[in-house]
Amino acid sequence: MAVRDGADFVRDLVALNRDRRTGVLEVRGDGAAVFLYFSEGTPVFAESGSLGDTLGRVMLEDGLLTREQYAQVVEQMTAELVTSEQMRFGEVTVQLGFLSPQQVHEALSHQVRRKLVGCLQWESPARIFDPAPEALAEVGHFPCPFDASLMEGMRRFFDPERAHRVVEPLLDRRLRLTCSVEEAARRLELGAHELRVLRQIDGVRTAAEVLAASPLDSVLSFQLLTALILLGVCSAHSQPQSQSQSQSQLQAQAPKQASNAEVAQEAPSGSKTNAFKENPTTSTRAVSHATRSALRALRKGAPAAPREESPKARAAEIAESFHARFGGPPTKENASAHARASRTPPDDRSRKLKAEKSFGEGLQHFSRSAWANAAGAFHEACRLDPETHEYEVYALWADFQATEGTVDRDKLRAALRDTVNQALARDRRFAFAHYVAGNLFLLEGKSEKALRAFRVCAQLDSGNLDAQRQVRLLTMRSKKKR
Repeated sequence: MAVRDGADFVRDLVALNRDRRTGVLEVRGDGAAVFLYFSEGTPVFAESGSLGDTLGRVMLEDGLLTREQYAQVVEQMTAELVTSEQMRFGEVTVQLGFLSPQQVHEALSHQVRRKLVGCLQWESPARIFDPAPEALAEVGHFPCPFDASLMEGMRRFFDPERAHRVVEPLLDRRLRLTCSVEEAARRLELGAHELRVLRQIDGVRTAAEVLAASPLDSVLSFQLLTALILLGVCSAHSQPQSQSQSQSQLQAQAPKQASNAEVAQEAPSGSKTNAFKENPTTSTRAVSHATRSALRALRKGAPAAPREESPKARAAEIAESFHARFGGPPTKENASAHARASRTPPDDRSRKLKAEKSFGEGLQHFSRSAWANAAGAFHEACRLDPETHEYEVYALWADFQATEGTVDRDKLRAALRDTVNQALARDRRFAFAHYVAGNLFLLEGKSEKALRAFRVCAQLDSGNLDAQRQVRLLTMRSKKKR
C-alpha cells in the first residue's frame, strides 16, 4: 500500500517532466480539480483551482492591480464575455491601461506556477494524464520553472511528517549530487543557507550527517532534503564516494543538467518507474542507533495610471495584438473534446463574474465594519456561485459579527467552524479562513491554536493588520505566562 505523504504525486510530476510528455494532467483532491497543461514536460497553462488562483486575484496579490482597478476590469468583463475568461481578463487590463502585455504574460506564468504549487497541498490526489497534444493548440503558453515550483510547493505543504517519511529510510545512506551546486541552486531557486546544505553533500556524508550540519532548522532541513531527493538533484547510495569520483561524475553529467535525474535513489537492477500506477511498497532499511539519535535531536529542534475608455477601433487593435502575442481564444475547429468539457459555459461565466462583483461590494462594506450590508453582498455572491467556499466564509463571518444574541451566535459559530474547515481542506492557502479560525479559537480560550492560525494568516496575507496585531498580543501573553 502506498504511503500517503505526497511523494508519489511528486514523482509522477517529475516523470512527466523527465520524459518530456505533452498533454493534460487532471488533479483532484478534497472536492477540487485542477487541469495542468504540459508541453514537452513543462507546465504552460492551468485551469480551475481555487478562487484565489484566478488571474485577477493573482494580480491583486502581486500588487499589479488595486482593488478599484480590479473592480473596473470585472465590471467590463461582466458587460462583454468571450470564450477564454483568463485571456479576456488580461486583455481588459491592457485595454484600460493598467498593465502592459509583458506584465500580463508574467502574471499568467505566475498563475500557472501558483496552481501547480497548490496541487502539492493534497497528500494523495487522484490524477489522470491525457496525452492529447491537440489540447495545447487552443490555450496560451505561459511556462513556469518546473523544479523551482515543486521546491516552493514542498516548502509550503510538506509538514514534518510528510518530509520525514521520504528522508527517514535514507538517513544512513550517503548522498551525492547529480549536478553541480550552481546548477541545483539555479533550478530550485535556493537561498544562501540552503546552498550551505548543498555543499555538505559530497558523496561521503550520510543524510543524517548532512542534516546535523545544516544551518537551517530541522523542518526546513528535512523539506530541503525531501525536495533534493524527489527532484533527482541528489541520489542516495550505500558506499562512500571519493571526491575525485564525485567531480568526474558531475563533469560527465554536465550535458544532461537541463533535465531531471532519472532516479532519486538506487533502484534494483532491471526495475522500472511506472508513473500513475501504484508502486509496490519498499522495505525500510534498518537505521543505526547513532542515526536515530541524530533524528530525534533534529526533531526538537505602482501600476500605470488608468486612461479614458478607448474607442472600439483601439480596443479591437489591442485585442488583435494581445491574441497575436499570447494565442487567441479557442475555436470550434481546434477545440478538443477534453477542453470543451472543461470550459465553463457562458452563462456560468456571467454568473461567476457577477458573484465576484457582489463579493467586491461586500469587501467595501466589510472594510467599514458595515456588517449587515457586507453580509447581504456576500450572500448574493454565494447565491450566484454556491460552489465557492470563500464567499460562504466571508458571509458567515459577517453574519456572526452582525448578530448580537448569544444563542444565535453559538449556532453561527458552529456553522462557521464547519465552513472554515471545509474551505481549508480545499485550499490551505486561504488566508482569511485562517484568520476566522484564529478568532474562533480565541473565543474558545485556545490561545496557542489561535496564535498558530493568526501566524499563518499573517504569512499568507501581509495586508491583514489585525492578524499581525493578534500575533503580537498573543506572543506577549505567552511570554508573560512563562
